[in-house]
Amino acid sequence: MTKKKSAAVTIACAAAVAALHTAPLPAAARAAGPAAPQWQGCPVDEFCVWEGPDGTGKVATYRNGTFNVANQGLVNGGRSAWNRTNGKWCWLDIPGRTFMGKYVGPNQQLSNTAVWAAHRPDYVRCIP
Repeated sequence: MTKKKSAAVTIACAAAVAALHTAPLPAAARAAGPAAPQWQGCPVDEFCVWEGPDGTGKVATYRNGTFNVANQGLVNGGRSAWNRTNGKWCWLDIPGRTFMGKYVGPNQQLSNTAVWAAHRPDYVRCIP
């Protein structure tokens, strides 16, 4: 490449970069507004499942549990949960009964994981 072509390419690149820095962003690329509150809407003494990770989106609350969170409006399952009870709860990443438990201890949270079923342990399902 000749010096003249090299200089022309450098000037063209500099002009393009300058134009990018001064042009407004299109509406779809603008910075997002404040994030929605996380882990909201879960009463004390209940187990809560959210449709999104980190306690975001719609929430379903339980006193005894469910074998399928879709029945309470979380049609795509849950992505996070919070046990706000004083006892451990069983949870499952597919709909159904939990026979071999995955446990969530008191006041523990599950974040960014599939939650389809959650219930208190008993001697038939998810033996304590």
